[in-house]
Amino acid sequence: MASAVKLPYHTLQESPNSRGITVHDWQISTWTHPISNATELDAIQTSVGIPLPEMTFGNNVLELEHKPSGWKYVFNATLALEGVRNGPLEEGDGGVKVGYAETWLKSRCIAPLRLICGMRC
Repeated sequence: MASAVKLPYHTLQESPNSRGITVHDWQISTWTHPISNATELDAIQTSVGIPLPEMTFGNNVLELEHKPSGWKYVFNATLALEGVRNGPLEEGDGGVKVGYAETWLKSRCIAPLRLICGMRC
């Protein structure tokens, strides 16, 4: 059996809506918030141009920061959704489509999105 690896020195931060850990020169932080309201969902949907799941946590954030250099990577729901393939999937394009996708899209199909996304309802 392998011996246990000693954890590096670290500090933890926690508040009602955020958690963080600092390890060496890195700070990893998360912020969690309730499900987005209708106004927030409309703004995100307009930005990304695709129908959204009912339970979108649009204000949640994960941030990685290298303190000495100031390099920072921020991951949030809107940026992630903007990376979703919009339009027909083609062989080898890296897109993924789950089996229930067509039914789900048809249940959320509204006229303006049909024009933007080229969806068939």
